[in-house]
Amino acid sequence: MFDILLLSFLATFFYTPYGYLFQKGNNLRSYSLQLIFGLIVLSFFSLFINFFSPLNKVLNTTFLIFGLILIFYFKHIYFKKKYFIFCLYSSIIIFLLITVSNVYRPDAGLYHLPYINILNEEKIIIGLSNLHFRFGHTSILQYTSAILNNLIFNNHGISYPSALISSAVIINFLSNLNHKYKKQIYDLHFFIVFSFIIFIFYKINRYSEYGNDAPAHLLMFLLISEIIKNINNSKTIIFNYFLISFFILMNKIILSFSIFFPVALFFKKNIKFKIFKIKNLFLFFFISIWILKNVLVSGCALYPVKITCFEKLKWTDSKEVVKISTINEAWAKGWPDFRKNNINKLNEKEYSENFNWIKTWSKNHLLKITKILVPYLIFLFLILYLSKSKIKTNLKPIKNYLSYIFLLVL
Repeated sequence: MFDILLLSFLATFFYTPYGYLFQKGNNLRSYSLQLIFGLIVLSFFSLFINFFSPLNKVLNTTFLIFGLILIFYFKHIYFKKKYFIFCLYSSIIIFLLITVSNVYRPDAGLYHLPYINILNEEKIIIGLSNLHFRFGHTSILQYTSAILNNLIFNNHGISYPSALISSAVIINFLSNLNHKYKKQIYDLHFFIVFSFIIFIFYKINRYSEYGNDAPAHLLMFLLISEIIKNINNSKTIIFNYFLISFFILMNKIILSFSIFFPVALFFKKNIKFKIFKIKNLFLFFFISIWILKNVLVSGCALYPVKITCFEKLKWTDSKEVVKISTINEAWAKGWPDFRKNNINKLNEKEYSENFNWIKTWSKNHLLKITKILVPYLIFLFLILYLSKSKIKTNLKPIKNYLSYIFLLVL
């Protein structure tokens, strides 16, 4: 038990400074965002280095050492009592997350852990998805896990990225609520964050079921929170929103609509895009090498979307792509539940056609999707409620912003 607390503290302590470039400040809210951006930066390095080298323990340990160098370089930020308190809070939350988990994650043993092992032992393998199709659509989180497998953490490090993201988001939300409560500021942001934190605590006892899902959804909540909080002062930090939203996309493609949030803000505020700024170049390069990785591994920019595949590449198996796409569609429509009592002997393609899937999907998956949408529905409900209530909060910028998102989606 003590080793979990210690390693959680050290992981927070060493990796938070990597995010200082994107988030300044030395309070709990700032440190929590620095930890998020620090993990994103580490993911970038992990992805880039794997083009040329396996992510072995010796190499990964250098990032731990460099984190210590950053702490000394920015000692006016990290030689603070508040920073040690932040690391302590983070380690306690991570300890609770890991210990209440039953660690049964089917996807982990199926392809998450094998893929991490490949990253630790081999540089990028061209056509790897032909070995197992699930290697074609792995999450960026597997790269984050791989780079935390070092000489200090050993294999335990691979289990920390999800917990680090979760702890950072929880600390961010609680510190925001505490700050506003002390100042008696009960605005839209307060109620949104309050709703999110209740939802997180409600689901916390099912942490072990999430796999890659929990970090993506928590980062989505954080993105919404930060945009609402800084809606009138977003020109200088919109890059951060883009970075978080693309990281969400790399983690969970189904949450790709997160891109609409910063895009809507970009057009609403008439922000001028300067491609040669360091941060913008970083984001552009990050996205480019992620797409390149996808193409080298599977032959597709977005596997298994056939239209994004390069069929002339030797390792692209177009027939397999169509097959996997059909299977994925069937699974999304409740195929696993249907096939248990497949009286009509339908295959995946037949099941997905002619609305054969509606009955099974509505019976089993509609409730699951509703649970996922709950926090977003609460978010919209609060806006509607507060717009008609006597609570003093300026909702005009929020309403205008949401209208831009709606138009972009259309």
